[in-house]
Amino acid sequence: MLKRWAAEKRIHREPIYKDLTLPLEKAMLGRIAYDFFQGNRLFFLRKEVTDKIVAFLASNLNSPKHMDGDEVLKAIEIQQGILVARDRTGGVLSFSHLTFQEYLTAQHFADHSALKKLAGEHLTDDRWHEVFLLTSGLARPRADKLLQAIAAHCSEIVAEPSVSSLLIWAEKVASNSDSPFKPAIKRIAALAIANLYLHFCNFANAVDLALTPSPSHYNERIRDIAETNSLINTLARSLGLDFNLCLDFGGATLFDSPYEVFRIFRENLHSLISRLKTKVKLEFLVHKEASLKVSPELNYEIGNYLKYVEKECESIGLPVEILEMTSEHIKCITSYLQANKLLLDCKDTAIYVSPNVWFEIEEGLISAK
Repeated sequence: MLKRWAAEKRIHREPIYKDLTLPLEKAMLGRIAYDFFQGNRLFFLRKEVTDKIVAFLASNLNSPKHMDGDEVLKAIEIQQGILVARDRTGGVLSFSHLTFQEYLTAQHFADHSALKKLAGEHLTDDRWHEVFLLTSGLARPRADKLLQAIAAHCSEIVAEPSVSSLLIWAEKVASNSDSPFKPAIKRIAALAIANLYLHFCNFANAVDLALTPSPSHYNERIRDIAETNSLINTLARSLGLDFNLCLDFGGATLFDSPYEVFRIFRENLHSLISRLKTKVKLEFLVHKEASLKVSPELNYEIGNYLKYVEKECESIGLPVEILEMTSEHIKCITSYLQANKLLLDCKDTAIYVSPNVWFEIEEGLISAK
């Protein structure tokens, strides 16, 4: 990308380009882009850039020592337009497009083989998503190292008890299934079932909050569960499974006994939820107050509902404490799933991935190992 840009923009008769070769310029801009992106800065002072140019040239034994930092900056700014002024005085600069800064930052990581550093420091930071993908492509034969580093740090997230207990259960369910799907696909499907159980349980808790003035806690949990569900579906598709089919009870079977239990569970819950909704509507119709406390009758229905959910959890071995997860626990699971999704995305953007390396990584996907 930068090479093509430079071919169009560089004025090769300019004296400065006799010594400032394209590889040297790329390395220098990569360092500048990395420093500012690391500091979450899209805008910076001209003097800061000049100082970084001077420092870079001084640190490289083979770089020309006679170059003036300000003249180099002007050449890059005026003739190429990679760096542009963002105010009238020209004292504030930025890269002309965020993609340039992300690309050059990724180039810096690839050039310095700092792939473990990238995964260790920025795996769960959404702002670095494109940098990961670009680095995976630029690393070429070393992309395996980045994928292994991401996988290793995914394992660190598993140390959180709320994540590990859920993954241990998913692995147990998957290992007891005789279906022909890959273990990772069976584990992600098990997580989908657990997430739906959590959703049904959350519905019962929401009945209390539906009768309060501001059910913000409930709304937050609903958003968290919905985000987790979306990630599970995306991961399943990335692994080659049409997830709508896998939970379509007329289609393929991922599980044996838990699958049938899940079908009956959902059918019964639809009936229970319908009854609960009717009760809630009656409460509002009778009292016409948004801040009403739950009546004894409705509270009895909620209790029966939760007992049924807990009973069904026990029937498939799902730890009951999973139903008591807080929003923070759910966010931790979401973070783990996002890291796994990034791993799959990086694998797809890499130019070269060793089959043996990927086989080992895939065996450990969505796993407590």
